[in-house]
Amino acid sequence: MKVLLTNPPWIVAKRRGVVAGSRWSFLTGPGLEGGYKPFPFFLAYAAAVLEQQGHDVGAIDACALDLDEEAFIGEIRKKSPDILVMEIATASAKPNLVLCKRIKEEVGCSVVLCGSHVSALPREILLQNEFIDYVLIGEYEFTLRGLIQALENGENLNGVKGIALKRNGDVIITPRRPPIDPLDQLPYPARHLFPMDRYNEPFCRHSPNLQMLTSRGCPYRCIFCLWPQVLYGERRHRAHTPERVANEVEHVVGRYHPKEIYFDDDTGTISKKRILDICKLFQERGINIKWSIMGHILTVDKEMLEKMADVGCVGIKFGVESADLEILRKAKKDMDLNKVGQVVRWCKDLDIKCHLTFTFGLPGETKKSIEKTIKFALGLDPDSMQFSMTVPFPGTELYELAKNNGWLVSEDWDDYDGARCSVISYPWLHAKEIENAFTLATSLWALRKTIKKGEVIKFVTSIVKSQGPKEALLTVVSRLPYLVKYPRFRSGKTLES
Repeated sequence: MKVLLTNPPWIVAKRRGVVAGSRWSFLTGPGLEGGYKPFPFFLAYAAAVLEQQGHDVGAIDACALDLDEEAFIGEIRKKSPDILVMEIATASAKPNLVLCKRIKEEVGCSVVLCGSHVSALPREILLQNEFIDYVLIGEYEFTLRGLIQALENGENLNGVKGIALKRNGDVIITPRRPPIDPLDQLPYPARHLFPMDRYNEPFCRHSPNLQMLTSRGCPYRCIFCLWPQVLYGERRHRAHTPERVANEVEHVVGRYHPKEIYFDDDTGTISKKRILDICKLFQERGINIKWSIMGHILTVDKEMLEKMADVGCVGIKFGVESADLEILRKAKKDMDLNKVGQVVRWCKDLDIKCHLTFTFGLPGETKKSIEKTIKFALGLDPDSMQFSMTVPFPGTELYELAKNNGWLVSEDWDDYDGARCSVISYPWLHAKEIENAFTLATSLWALRKTIKKGEVIKFVTSIVKSQGPKEALLTVVSRLPYLVKYPRFRSGKTLES
């Protein structure tokens, strides 16, 4: 039985998106050259698990290869699979489902869906799309293996944990499969099936870079965080052993020769002891590679950062989300705002690139809290920063809260990319005001960094390259008024308490 794992194309009006591998999918510019191209970890791990069992496995990452739908379907025809597995996200769900219908009609293989969106809505997906055969719920590497084995052996599918299927006009959902633990039982991802030269994490300071996981999950309880709630179904941190991490790093450095590795964990710095043990192994084995990681403000201290920097750490990302303590409390986001500035300073002193994320539209957001967050963020002056509009993804606590309170203004999944429009609107703060906050913050940050670095021409050139001359002119003209209209933000000074 031939199995083909796929990351489908997602193209809207020449804008290309990212699907598998990204915690939230979104559309970017006409081309992804030099931009964010996430490695589809779960697809690659699933492929490796199937290969271990001797299955005939192939893969197509249409997002990484910049394939359009026609080219994608052409590649599927060439490979002629018995079963096609496709990971889809919320924002790309509608066009990807239309694509699945074409694949079913033109290729005739069984179609299996996986990913966060279908994990949250398996019944709806199957009832509304008769061409979908199976849905894999949650973390799906071993679930897919179980499904393939049952199909090959003609076994009753009710015994396969973590799947949904149609039967007699109804949907059967089997008991959820527990998260994989210990993680070390997973083989290395089947990177040899994917175009490794095409993946890129633009946060990295060196290129080419390679993305890798050393752990999964997070013990914190943020109501908006997608993967712990939907893919893992629990709030827990599971980690590869330090030995496994060091072994895999040696493997990828020897085979793919990256100049930097990005550890794309959900929260990679949960255990100080584990991080220090990894650093010790890197030092003992002479592992000489630059690396960066996703961290958490509350779990790092100066000693940890110093040890990390000593063995090659050159970058770290942190999610802050808001400068309003009441908003953070309602979002169940554990954060020490006083420590944020301290951590940024530590990183600067150690030459560790520091990236912070903020979002607008969490419950309790107001015009005052928006202004407070923008001032706080600009006052920190990290190396890089990302703003977004809060997205209540299906399956999260935030989605249920927004739906039950009538805060959702759209259930059109096309709108759920966090960078185009707000799908949340409050009686005291409308969706348009959230969108304006996002535009204001991104504009002020882009202009400030551009002017500070004296890179105005470079900034404009990059926009022309990604958007074309006409769109670039509109973008630049639309952003210039913010420096005049909002002079109170220009200094970037942190609000006084």
